[in-house]
Amino acid sequence: MTAAPVPTSSLLDDALADADQQISETERRRERQVRLLHELDEGTQARACAERLLWEIEWTLSLNLMHRTLIQALLRATP
Repeated sequence: MTAAPVPTSSLLDDALADADQQISETERRRERQVRLLHELDEGTQARACAERLLWEIEWTLSLNLMHRTLIQALLRATP
């Protein structure tokens, strides 16, 4: 049985930098969406759509954060 290839530290460093960038971009999108949401009247279709989109952005941010945590764990485990 052969061992699975181990990613190099530099490859993981690049992946971590990409994950950090994705997190920053998603946080900026969330901030813009929150500002937009506050401008919309409650009970309108536009507000409901904006709230749904904010939920999707927050879900994406949580996935980005989990991805970053995984990369960090791999970095700690890489010799």
